[in-house]
Amino acid sequence: MRLIKSLAAALAVTVAAIAIPAGAQAQPYWNHGYGGGYYHHHGWGGGYAAGAGIAGFAAGTIIGSQLAGGPVYAAPAPVYAAPTVVYQSAPSRSPAWYSYCSSRYRSFDPASGTFLGYDGLRHFCQ
Repeated sequence: MRLIKSLAAALAVTVAAIAIPAGAQAQPYWNHGYGGGYYHHHGWGGGYAAGAGIAGFAAGTIIGSQLAGGPVYAAPAPVYAAPTVVYQSAPSRSPAWYSYCSSRYRSFDPASGTFLGYDGLRHFCQ
């Protein structure tokens, strides 16, 4: 039903734009006392072309808005949740384990047995 109303409105706009008379018409010189019999064009003219352009724009806008569809709903913005830190129970910490983790990770903490990873979290050295 909405489409039919839109098409009827577009048709009415088109008919009204075509019915607009042209602003200037060609007049012979002898009507103005210049002599001669050829025609001289006064003014800008092109009223029908402008009317057709306006009508086409109006019809395209009306029909395009009808074919575009309904509103688009976006998903809600993501909510930041802090990661949970899980510490593993420490296995038996031998001197070889301390030596390995200290040499491998510069940020190694011997008290907790963890190192600071590139993700900014502490990880247990294995």
